[in-house]
Amino acid sequence: MKLFEYKALGADGRRLRGLLSAEHGADLRQQLQEASLLLVHARPMTQLRWRLRIAPNVPLRDLAAFFGALAQVVSARTPLLRGLRAIGAGTPNRTLREVIDDLVNQVSRGRPLALALGTFPAVFGPVVVALTAAGERTGRLDLALRQCQLHCDWQDRTSRRLSQALAYPILLLGLTLAMVVFLLSWLAPKLLAFLTVLGQAPGPATRTLLGLAQFLERHGGLAVTALGAVGAALVAAALTSATVRRQLHVFVLKIPVAGGLARRVDVQRFAQFVAVGVTSGLSTQRALEVGLLVVRNAVLREQLELALARLGEGWPLSTALAGTQLFTPLMLETMSSSQLTDDLGPAFERVARAAGEDLDALAAAVVGVVPTALTLIVGVLLAWVVAALYLPIYSTLSLEMLYR
Repeated sequence: MKLFEYKALGADGRRLRGLLSAEHGADLRQQLQEASLLLVHARPMTQLRWRLRIAPNVPLRDLAAFFGALAQVVSARTPLLRGLRAIGAGTPNRTLREVIDDLVNQVSRGRPLALALGTFPAVFGPVVVALTAAGERTGRLDLALRQCQLHCDWQDRTSRRLSQALAYPILLLGLTLAMVVFLLSWLAPKLLAFLTVLGQAPGPATRTLLGLAQFLERHGGLAVTALGAVGAALVAAALTSATVRRQLHVFVLKIPVAGGLARRVDVQRFAQFVAVGVTSGLSTQRALEVGLLVVRNAVLREQLELALARLGEGWPLSTALAGTQLFTPLMLETMSSSQLTDDLGPAFERVARAAGEDLDALAAAVVGVVPTALTLIVGVLLAWVVAALYLPIYSTLSLEMLYR
């Protein structure tokens, strides 16, 4: 089944645009005719164009609201199609509204909700698709949709927390670089001309600064282009080569602060999803397998895959996960105790909560230390720039006043 973008005329002459899934052009035309619409133009949506159009336009909070409303529809035993239409009519996000319209079309043609969600991978990730499929299979769709809402809420909170932790350091670093570039590109050449007129020989710090300014003036564009090309090549290599991507992930884990953040984020994501999956009706093995989808670091994912392989060989869950060195002894003891009572859902929730607390503590430390360190570096850098620029002028003017 393909996804088409179409333009059509309504019975009242209004021009309509939308997205619709169909087997081919004739099938699309027939669907529109059944809706009393006359097809004017249609074109298939490629995966790239679909991703570029959809991905940036559906915030996680809107997805959480969608799943929460859909869970209420299922809990109230309202027909799914009627509930989807009502949710779509009240959705303010245009992109999500178009997606819901297409979901209505697919469900009306007999496709299960999980498969319909899976046709929009840029909007609904594999996590919510797996949860919805588990809910449909076990007859607990309302609970699965509620867990999808909680999962989207948790993702939104985590991303906001990390963004807030990194916003100030990045802003401070950007302002510092902008100020230094301004001083080097505008003020330093004027200082050089002024010193030449006075016949004053610049000192070592001033010569270094002026040399850097001249380099930026002559080769700054080339240097920026080269850095951009290297960055683009690195991104392309990471997207196309699993080996390069893995080496980048290894490098990230070796960075003192960033590595700790990466580990805690992935541990929290993994434990949170396993808890949601088990609560929604997935088996423990299946929840663990699908939980790997939310682990972003390739090295950590390989360690967890090895732990799952050991679990399949009959190892206890806590022993298998202990080999990954991602979980604290308290987390492992929590899973070991809960495995005896087959109550792993709450156990993984506690593990996720503990990992979240560790993440909050580390993020708070970063927020407290990084701005201070950056402020110190910025102060030293600006002091050097100002001293190199103004000390020669001050010395020259002092000598002139002395000889007067």
